[in-house]
Amino acid sequence: MASNTQVHYFLLHAEVDRDFPHGDSDLLSSSGAFVSCWIDFPEISGARALACHYLTSYGWIPGEFEEEKEVSQKNFEGREEEKYFLEAKNQGSSFVFSLYRD
Repeated sequence: MASNTQVHYFLLHAEVDRDFPHGDSDLLSSSGAFVSCWIDFPEISGARALACHYLTSYGWIPGEFEEEKEVSQKNFEGREEEKYFLEAKNQGSSFVFSLYRD
């Protein structure tokens, strides 16, 4: 269901919540991740809160927001990221995790 709200893009750092019952041992061997988030919500403060809520509910500890901006499909036309923008428009959110190890 597409909406007429604004899509907000965030890049933030997150750490794995080691107390969360993760089933993926590869995930638990990571030190953290940079997370690209697309959130379809009218206000940036609400979109930020939703991003943190979703991350926490999946066993991540949200950290510092490195980047945040309002985006449109034109920002991603012809790029791989366009599918994440469209997913956010259709589903409300989209997340891409880039895991790293120290």
